[in-house]
Parts: sequence; C-alpha cells; structure tokens
Amino acid sequence: MTASQEQQAIIARELIDMYRTAPNKREMAESLDVICFAMARLCEGAPVIDWDTLATTFDGLAQTDSSLALADLEELYRRAIQAI
Repeated sequence: MTASQEQQAIIARELIDMYRTAPNKREMAESLDVICFAMARLCEGAPVIDWDTLATTFDGLAQTDSSLALADLEELYRRAIQAI
C-alpha cells in the first residue's frame, strides 16, 4: 500500500467519524457527500477507498436514515480501518 492510499483510508475514517458524532446527521451527510465526490475525482488512479460509493452512501443518509446505508457506511469504515 502506498502512503497516498493510507492517507485516503485515514481521511475516509475521519469523515465517517465526523458523521457518527454530528448532532445533525442529515446536514453533515450532505456536506460529506460533496467532499467524497471531490475525493473520487482526485483519486481516480488507484484508490484504496471507493469514494463514489462513500459519496452515494452519504447521499442516501442525507435523504433518509436507511439501515442499509448505515450498514454500507460500517462496511466502508471497516475497510478503511483495515487499510490503515
């Protein structure tokens, strides 16, 4: 794993932690969706994190507190932790 890939995993973990601790989860999810979309464009080469999926997950959480989206978020968090 490259240093860049490890940094991506750390960023993803931090973004998910920000969502988890946010008092207004829907508003936070909207903001994080935009950040993840930007990360997907920046990390097109060999991303260790699927930023498009993370953006879509936050978008889903901004729309509804779906248990499916929360499960996806936990899986992405687990992957980020493993990559670190």
